[in-house]
Amino acid sequence: MLTHNAIKSIRALRTAKGRSQAKQFIGEGLRACSTLIESTCQLNRLYVTQEQHDLAIKIAHAKYVTLVSHADMDKIAVSTTPSGMLGVFSIPSHALPEKIKPGLVLCNISDPGNMGTLIRSSIAFGHPEIIIIDGVDVWSPKVVQASAGTIGHARVYDISWKQLASHSQRPPLAALVPRGGAPISAKHRDTLLVVGSEAHGLPEIWLEQCDLQLTLPMPGKAESLNAAIAGSIALYLIS
Repeated sequence: MLTHNAIKSIRALRTAKGRSQAKQFIGEGLRACSTLIESTCQLNRLYVTQEQHDLAIKIAHAKYVTLVSHADMDKIAVSTTPSGMLGVFSIPSHALPEKIKPGLVLCNISDPGNMGTLIRSSIAFGHPEIIIIDGVDVWSPKVVQASAGTIGHARVYDISWKQLASHSQRPPLAALVPRGGAPISAKHRDTLLVVGSEAHGLPEIWLEQCDLQLTLPMPGKAESLNAAIAGSIALYLIS
């Protein structure tokens, strides 16, 4: 049985403040936890119910596994229908390198599902360098869940637009815009693909500072795609 303080500490990781103070985040479910454990993220503790115990010791050393009751799992889990497995991991810290590699820039992405999906797509298509500018906290449980734990394979840099735009050794900034840009293709693979917010796109002043603008050709009737779908297709096309 978990103590009151242990439950309180784990539940605190639901908030950005709690994660920042503890430098830890939550992963839930077998898929997310196993992917995170296989990554460079440090597992601190894996809480499981009896039904998940055998699976837990297959993906993690037994010294990290703590058996909990269903009642305690209900208290610490974020999901409304807990899977019976919850991991607590250290938040990795990556300093912005002297020379930035091509990759993905996510600006003002406020929806956790879109953020997690874009991170997952970026990892899937071979772009582990991900720059975050404002938006939702990438280590929130919903983002981690939407990324299916692949965020553990990313090198995440949380910086300002000014830092990025003024960086002396960075690839060209290629803004993804809904219309009017050059058709996106594999020739743009050596860029930083900049994806803006779902509702407003990139601020005009930021857009002006980008080196080029790219658009997904859409011969159909839809005016635009949401950020996760558009960004994922663009990542595929430049891979």
